[in-house]
Amino acid sequence: MDYEKSLKEKVRDELKKLSSLTWRQRLGYIWDYYKPLMAAVVIVILVLSVVATAVHNMSLNRIFSAYLVNCNSYETDSDLISGEFAEYIGGIGSNDQITVDATLGFSQDEVSEYSMAGQMKLTALLAAGEVDLMILDEDAYQGYFGSDVFQELSAVVDEEQLDAWKEYLFGDPDSGSGSGWYAVNVQDSPVLARGNSYGGEAAYAVIIPGTEHLELCIRFINYLLGL
Repeated sequence: MDYEKSLKEKVRDELKKLSSLTWRQRLGYIWDYYKPLMAAVVIVILVLSVVATAVHNMSLNRIFSAYLVNCNSYETDSDLISGEFAEYIGGIGSNDQITVDATLGFSQDEVSEYSMAGQMKLTALLAAGEVDLMILDEDAYQGYFGSDVFQELSAVVDEEQLDAWKEYLFGDPDSGSGSGWYAVNVQDSPVLARGNSYGGEAAYAVIIPGTEHLELCIRFINYLLGL
């Protein structure tokens, strides 16, 4: 009974305190007070979302997945890109799926619930083998470089294709052991420019090691570059 009374008093005190604040102050108060719980809920929702996506994808033939990290997702038309790419490769089957996702965003230096949730979701997708190729801005590229997330291109791409990419290749080919080309600079991609995806700033296409869809990764980079 005392507990019930105490709880009611706490609720009444909280409502009284909120009633004296402006709407902006109320939002700030609620965020500061409840953000640990909200962050936990967001993370649980993201994990469940990844699991649900993986279960759904089991009924489809996933032939290619590309994730555009830290892009301008409001103007980037992911469905248009996936549809154009399907046409570029000559069409796909009715159960085939091409995924182009532009919703992931985070900062390597920012410590926030949003940034942590984005990194956790990408980590889960990578661990589940749901990513074939990523496009990263400078911040994300530098943050992941050296962490074995990028496939060294000369090990999986033939010399003719590398020669076609020679003015776009990016990496550290002369630094010693483990060096090589790790990305293709797609900053000037007409596809990305159309949606102002990276605002004309640096953008790097990287292939994920062990992808089962290497050929489509190569063709997607060619599609982005207009080759």
